[in-house]
Amino acid sequence: MKMVVAYIRHEAFEPIRQDLLGAGFPSLSITEVKGSGRQKGITEHYRGSEITIHLRPKLKIECVVDDGTGSLLAVFLGRRELGGVRPGARVELTGTAGVHKDRLAILNPDYRLLAAG
Repeated sequence: MKMVVAYIRHEAFEPIRQDLLGAGFPSLSITEVKGSGRQKGITEHYRGSEITIHLRPKLKIECVVDDGTGSLLAVFLGRRELGGVRPGARVELTGTAGVHKDRLAILNPDYRLLAAG
């Protein structure tokens, strides 16, 4: 699995979202951030003063994709049982991926049981 992160301008979001949806990646996380890139900021005039704005509004897009190289370990700390989860059950996990004991893992994820098959 790979976490793909991109920082884009707001006006570029909809075409990128449509492309990702068409490629089979419907799940995205979007965060509004500020940053500087190739445009190096802009200069504006406000009440007779010249102001240079270096940090521009951006969108941060995060998408986890399966590239066939590995798996994700789900770690539920402090729980002996998970309601309805049995060996072989299909679940959908939601949370933040990170490294736990040198493995790609998601700690205490939210989960939803999926239909068998």
